[in-house]
Formats: sequence, structure tokens, C-alpha cells
Amino acid sequence: MRPYGCNRPTIWTWATWWWLNTLFGSAAAASYACGLFDSSPTQRSPQAWGDLARVASDASPGRWPSVSLWQGTADEVVNPANLGELVKQWTNVLRIDYEPDSTKIGEGVRREAYADADGTPRLETHEIMDFAHALPVDPGEAPEQCGTVAPFIEDADVCGTLQILKFWGVAP
Repeated sequence: MRPYGCNRPTIWTWATWWWLNTLFGSAAAASYACGLFDSSPTQRSPQAWGDLARVASDASPGRWPSVSLWQGTADEVVNPANLGELVKQWTNVLRIDYEPDSTKIGEGVRREAYADADGTPRLETHEIMDFAHALPVDPGEAPEQCGTVAPFIEDADVCGTLQILKFWGVAP
């Protein structure tokens, strides 16, 4: 994942962005600016990232949706540093603290939760150690069995889809 608006160059990235855009097109420029293919992602302040997301929505909703972010530390397609930029963006949009309210580390996954003033988690991150660019599944034993390994679907001993549904309150 990458922050919304990352393809807009900053004063520090405009020259490389312009060069890639001119020679190879907007996809190459966006790939550079967004930290794809191991380039350094564009860094902005939380306010600047939040402003990009708010402007894109035309009218801010009464309540923004809860957000679940997943990143593998061995991802060679999306730079793992994008996770930090996404946290900046969404903590600003959701108007919650940038510091996590809870951190849980277990079975190769670091989960951080960020809560609103009422104590309700509104943003969560899952950083999967030594995991590449893929959907995390857990093809193990029932009842937590989830998914089958396939191209871009890897065994991480955690069911990403189920965890997101639980975070959204859709699954028990």
C-alpha cells in the first residue's frame, strides 16, 4: 500500500519525478514517488498527507472508516517505509494520536492499534516479518484455517482477511 497522493512530487523529488515522467510516463514517475520497486517513498508531514486524502473526498464524511494496514518487511514491490507514511496520513485524517495505543508482537507479526478519544481502535497496522509482497493466509488447521497458498498468496500463519473483518466488527 502507499499513501494517497504519493505520486505528487515534492520539492526534493520533482527533478527525478519529471525525468521519469518525461522518459517513461506517469506510471514510472508514480512508482518512484510512491516508493515502489524499492525506491525511497515520498515523505510528507502528517498534515500534508491528511490534506491530500481530505481534498480527494470532495466532502469529508461524518466519520471516516476504520483502516487496517498490512506490510511485509521483505516486500520488494512496495517499500516497507510506506507503512510509516500511511500511519502519518491516516492518524491525521482520523484525528488520532500518531503514537500507538497498543502494540502486540507474536508469531512474526507486529500489530499496533491507534484509538480515538473514546478508546475505540480506528487504525491498525500489521507488519509481517520477512514477508514479501503477498496476501497473508493461514492454511493450517481448522478452525482458524484460512486460504490456500498460490501466486501472491503466502503462508504467514495469520489470516489477513479474517483479521481485517474482526477489526471492522464484521466477524466474531
